[in-house]
This record gives sequence, C-alpha cells and structure tokens, in this order.
Amino acid sequence: MIKKISILFIAVSLVLTGCASSGVKGNLASPSASLKSSTVDSNDQATQVLISRGHSFGKVNEKLYGVLEKPEEVHAFVEAIKTATKIQGILDIREPDYDVVINQNGTHQSIHLWLEQNIASGMFTYISDTGTGYNLTKESTTQLLNLIQKTRYEPERAEENGDVVLSLQGILNPNRWKTFLHNVEKGQAGSIQVTAYTIEGAPIFYNLDFDGEQIRYQFDNTHDNYGNPVKQVDFCQGIDSERIEQGTSYKLTGCGENNSKNSDTFSLVIPD
Repeated sequence: MIKKISILFIAVSLVLTGCASSGVKGNLASPSASLKSSTVDSNDQATQVLISRGHSFGKVNEKLYGVLEKPEEVHAFVEAIKTATKIQGILDIREPDYDVVINQNGTHQSIHLWLEQNIASGMFTYISDTGTGYNLTKESTTQLLNLIQKTRYEPERAEENGDVVLSLQGILNPNRWKTFLHNVEKGQAGSIQVTAYTIEGAPIFYNLDFDGEQIRYQFDNTHDNYGNPVKQVDFCQGIDSERIEQGTSYKLTGCGENNSKNSDTFSLVIPD
C-alpha cells in the first residue's frame, strides 16, 4: 500500500499549479506558557479541544490539525481523562499519535494521546509528566478515535500551518521546501511537513526533520480511511535532486540502517 500511495503522490505533484490561500480559525496555546492545572476537573465547563498530530515528547505540536467545540465532543475528552486508569511501572512508548489541549475556564490542559484502530484501549500522558501513563476505557478509545477521524485536515489549514501542500487543486508553499533544502545543504537544523491529498481528500503526511547531520523521515497515512494505516520512521543522509521536464524532482538518499537505500515512499516534484 505504501508504494501505491507513493505513486499517487508523484503523479499528483507532477501536475500541480498555484492555488490561493484562505484564513483558518483557532490558535494552539503553548503548554509551557498556559498550563495552569495538572488535571481536568469534570465539574467545570470545557469549551474547546485543540488537536494536533504528535511529533515529540514534552510539548504540543504547533501545527493545528483540528478544533472540536460541540459540547458532546468536548465532554468525550473530559470524560476519557476522568475514567482512565493509571498504568503501573515504567513506560516504554513511541512518540504520541496526537497532542490534545483542552481549554477550560481559562486554563489549558495538555496531553499526549495514543490511539490506533486495532488497539482496544488507548493511552495518554500529561505533557507535564510524560513518565506516567493512563489507559483509556474501551468506550472512550472508540469515541475519541471516531471524533478525530471525522475531523478533516483541509488544504487551507495545511497551508496556514506552513506545510508544502500537494492536492488536485495545486501546490501551496513551494518556497517552504526550498528553505528546508537550503538548511540541509548548509548543515543547519530544520523541519518540513509535506501533505499530499488523495482523490478522496485524505491527507498523507511526510515529515522531514534535519538535525544538522541526518534526516529523520516519517511517513503517515493513518488518516486515509481507504488505505492500510501505516506509520514508519527512517533515517536518511541526504536529498538528491534531478532536473526533469516538469521541474525538479527530489528524493531522499542513504536511508535505512546501513544507509544504502533510497526512500521508496518519498518523492517530490517542485515545478519551475
């Protein structure tokens, strides 16, 4: 399935042209600046839930994925935390699937959240204490997963977040890629999120994080309800470019444990 998505990604990128942007409502609060409580009080009135894709431990990913404001939606997150059970022992976990900020009576509660379609019980940690985990009930796991899956990450929001956006309507923020490429060439740390959209409008995420020496590459198609959900991480040594008729084609190189293969899930064409 990964190779099929990659082919679609390449095919879409070859024909994209410019597209206009539009504003996006909703601001993601910084947890270090706004976290005023360590737990959610279910007796208080929560007003908003901000969701972003998980990216690293101890902080909220500032690229907002979606906003939930209906009382029953917000209540589902508050209730999920209230009914969760503490996990005993030392956690051995991967990076979170989502970061969630619950705005409540002027305070902001931030959590890392793990949810997968094939796992009966999800899990969360408070961002202020990533060493302690809590198991969600089966009911809460299903509710939260359904709510997030119904949330759409539209190209307009992706553009607002600074993504390089590839859709059937065009390419947005191509200069963001050029800036990232310049950082890599100069050995300067930088990050980029490339978001490609399927024919059905589902986002496929390609995250590249350069630390000055190598590129951490993550492929994520778990938001595509028509595909086989996959998250995979690889480490690559560089980026190769090639002039083609449609513009410049870019591919990751030196990927894998032995740094000998090219990435088979990432290919990007930037038109001239």
